[in-house]
Amino acid sequence: MELLQEIATQVGIDHTFYHQFLTIAVLYLLLSSFYLKPFQRLLEKRKHETEGAKKEAEEMTSLAEQKFGEYKTRLKSVYSDAKDATSKIEQEAKNEEARIVSQANATARQSVQQTQQSLDQQKQNLMQEISSDIKNIAALIADKVLGKAVAASKSSNGNGRH
Repeated sequence: MELLQEIATQVGIDHTFYHQFLTIAVLYLLLSSFYLKPFQRLLEKRKHETEGAKKEAEEMTSLAEQKFGEYKTRLKSVYSDAKDATSKIEQEAKNEEARIVSQANATARQSVQQTQQSLDQQKQNLMQEISSDIKNIAALIADKVLGKAVAASKSSNGNGRH
């Protein structure tokens, strides 16, 4: 111990050093219990709250990403459904168009056939009328040329020519 006192004297440490050391130790204990520990608790609380808020923000971000993924999946599904429905409607419209065109063609063919039959019938009727008129005209011409009546029923080659 004497050695320590001798070293302390050479360094310049006296009894005031012990008083200052004791005063600083008491102040540290008082400040520690009334100021430093509450301040440390406040810092820990803020750190905990910050970490909790950060964790909550990460969870919300994760949830938002999940919801966005679900939204994109639903959007793709709706787009695909709409595309399928559009294709189906287009196909039905093409089928309906083909049916209507086919029906119109059939109606037009039927109308053309009826018109053709009507024209053939009219042609046949006109031919009969003309044939009859030709026989009568031929008989009149023969009467005038020959000067005597020629029977319309007589014909030299059977086709109404005299």
